[in-house]
Amino acid sequence: FVEEDEREAPVPSELPAWACSYCNVHTPSAVVKCVTTGRWFCNYRPPGLPASCIVYHLIKSRNNEVTLHAESPLGEITLECFLTGTKNVFSLGFVPVKEDLVVLLARDVDVSGIEDASDWDLTKWQPLVREKAFVPWLVKQPTDSEALRARPCSVAQISRLEELWRTNPAATYADTLSAEGDALDGGEPAPIQRQYEDAYQYQSIMGPLVRLEAENDRQMREAQTQEAL
Repeated sequence: FVEEDEREAPVPSELPAWACSYCNVHTPSAVVKCVTTGRWFCNYRPPGLPASCIVYHLIKSRNNEVTLHAESPLGEITLECFLTGTKNVFSLGFVPVKEDLVVLLARDVDVSGIEDASDWDLTKWQPLVREKAFVPWLVKQPTDSEALRARPCSVAQISRLEELWRTNPAATYADTLSAEGDALDGGEPAPIQRQYEDAYQYQSIMGPLVRLEAENDRQMREAQTQEAL
C-alpha cells in the first residue's frame, strides 16, 4: 500500500522544492502551496503548534488561497468555488454529489437556477478546514515515520520566521537561530509536563498555552471573514 511505501522510503539527500517551509515534511499528497507567497506547507500539526503548518501560515500571513500538489487527489489546482470562483479556503467547503465525487462550494452559496444542482444536498456541506487542518481526504497527513523525521520547530521559531518573511522573503529557518543553534526568540511557552509540582506550576505552563490557542482561534475567525483576493 502507499502508506507502507512511504514509511519505508529513504530520506532524500536534498529536500524537494515542495518540502514544508516549517518542518520539512515533503509527502506530495500532504503539502499545498500558498498562492500569495509561493511557499509550500504541510497538513501536519507539530507538537505545540495550534494548527497544521499550512493553516497556521495562512492565518499568520493573512492569506487564504492555496494550490494543491500535482499528486493530490484533485491534481494540481487552485481551490475555488465551483459556482462563484471564491478562493478563500476558510470559506470553502464541499458537498458530495456521487459516491466518489464532490463539488467545492463557498459557504451559503445560492445554487437556485443551477440545473446540475438538483441532486446536491446542501445540508451535507462541510468546510475544507476542520479542526485547524485541511480535511484528510483532500490534503493527507504525513505517515508516522515522516512525522518523526520532521524538523523540530517551536511556535516561537515559526512566529519569528513569519516576521522575517515580511521584510525579507528570502529568510530561512536558519535565520531564526543564533550562532549556537538556539532559537533567537525567547518567548516560547514552556512544554506540557506529565506531572505538575503544584497548581502554580500548572497555571504558569497552561496559561500561556491557553492564551496562544485563544489568539489562534480569533485569527482563524478573522480569516473566515476575509474576502478572496
